[in-house]
Amino acid sequence: MSVNLQAWSNFVGRSLIVFLMIEGVKTFPWIARVSGGSVSFKLLENVAVNLVFAILVQKTGSDIFIGEGPWPLVLSVLFGSLATAGLHRLKMAFERRSPSDPAWEAKHARRVA
Repeated sequence: MSVNLQAWSNFVGRSLIVFLMIEGVKTFPWIARVSGGSVSFKLLENVAVNLVFAILVQKTGSDIFIGEGPWPLVLSVLFGSLATAGLHRLKMAFERRSPSDPAWEAKHARRVA
């Protein structure tokens, strides 16, 4: 097994597409409700979407992990899921620090006497 560093941009792009797909699917109320409180559903959703995209990319030959056996696919899904989870954490950090957040506004409100 080897690592195809030329496919790095494909991997980063795929992680971004998976992140945007997961966020887009949350526009359906029942999915948003389930994923709002269930860590296991979020994990399953992340791994499942990454698995689908890893299988599709593997068929094109432009995956970051290339080789024989199941390990390239496993590593691709694992690293893709971790990258997507990192993007979700980054999104949540931005949402917490957003000026549209009432807690942020209350903390940073100007005191006018």
